[in-house]
Amino acid sequence: MSVLAHVISNSKLQDEPASTQALAFILNQDVALVSAIVRMLQIEFDPGQVFAEEVEKGSRVDLTIYDSERKERILIENKFWAGLTDSQPIEYIDKLPSEQSALVFIVPEKRRRTIWGELRNRCESEGRYFEENPGEVAIFRAKVIEKNSISKNLLVTSWKHTLSQLLKQANSVKNKQVKRDILQLQGLTEKMDDDAFLPLRASELSDQQIARRIKNYVNLISEIVKELQDKKIAETESRSGSFNELYFGQYLILHGRFKVWLGLHFEYWKVRGKTPLWLTFESRKDNNGDWRDVDYKCIERILNDRMIEKERNYLFKPILLKVGSEQENVVSDAVSSIVDIAEKLNQEYYADQPLD
Repeated sequence: MSVLAHVISNSKLQDEPASTQALAFILNQDVALVSAIVRMLQIEFDPGQVFAEEVEKGSRVDLTIYDSERKERILIENKFWAGLTDSQPIEYIDKLPSEQSALVFIVPEKRRRTIWGELRNRCESEGRYFEENPGEVAIFRAKVIEKNSISKNLLVTSWKHTLSQLLKQANSVKNKQVKRDILQLQGLTEKMDDDAFLPLRASELSDQQIARRIKNYVNLISEIVKELQDKKIAETESRSGSFNELYFGQYLILHGRFKVWLGLHFEYWKVRGKTPLWLTFESRKDNNGDWRDVDYKCIERILNDRMIEKERNYLFKPILLKVGSEQENVVSDAVSSIVDIAEKLNQEYYADQPLD
């Protein structure tokens, strides 16, 4: 994750305004970068300055690219997952001069097709003829034709395509600072794309196997916990369960000494693959019976497992699931993995670390 993406995701800053300001900053460092955007959009004019978040007649345009005579040529709306405003796209299109100008939406790749359909519907509902150009892959392009036959350019492209074009330009002139800035913005946009709400497909809504599989995973956690309790390896912690949009699971205490969390971690499953089930290490008891933070480096040495993932102050151990087997065998195999972890910690952690 880039520094920019990290700062945005861990603060009250909003991603869309931050990306707008970052893109404006990058473009204003070199007019050749603005020219690269103009070439990509296939709009012919001599580019001038770029301004961010200008307010005009009650509407705020994210980015405005002017020509050398200070005329508006390109209006850019930067989107991640926010919806269109009531004034988009019609009021924005009406601002444009009729020739060699464009309204451009830059969106996550996964959203390009759905927002294009919404823009088309809004134009047609306002009596504008929508003439699409099917030639390009990376950019959706159309002429929006008014009743007086004046046409305006409407385009939708992705953050990935836009920033790749800027990166090519930065590389061609060996501008390392601009390249670093572009890579920072790429990190933010990739994170936003990863957090995408994917458009629903009819087949998903009616696929009962998806519901069955999710229920299977939830049941697996319950069965694994029950078997660990039966084996006297674990007991449930007072915070009996935990869940939010990122995870669903159960707090456990292994051998009365190590507090862990076992569950479905949707974020790690999405990003890392491997397995839906993950184990995290929370705390351990000292010789007075008080809970203290675990030493993560010590746990890494004891488990000596290359599959352990580290993020901030957490260790995530994937619990691999046995494929092609009945539930009883899947549970037994997962329990064996956790028992092995519990035994290693019980035997070696306090030999490696003092009891306090």
